[in-house]
Amino acid sequence: EQALSQFTPLNIKGTHPEASVLIALTNQPDPEIILTRRASHLCSHSGQVAFPGGMKDHSDPNLKFTALRESWEEVAMPPDEVRIIGRLNQGVSHMGVRVTPWVGIVEPDI
Repeated sequence: EQALSQFTPLNIKGTHPEASVLIALTNQPDPEIILTRRASHLCSHSGQVAFPGGMKDHSDPNLKFTALRESWEEVAMPPDEVRIIGRLNQGVSHMGVRVTPWVGIVEPDI
């Protein structure tokens, strides 16, 4: 947590569409990571395992909000129960989307 608070993440310049994901770690001695698995019948990214997250909506005020909104929509993780501790470097997906990852702490029973 301390290292992440001192980390300066890299931003990718360009006109890529934007998305955001949440790396949710459980608050326990051996933390777990919350992931999603996309349904096998979907036409996009079917069966893939991923962090909760998705594309930024025009109404989202920022990318942290996007990660929290998408986590709520995908896995019913209440935004007010996630303690964001920092951000990691942006990356560009194989689909050409600029993805911003956020790291958050959640209680194990979430």
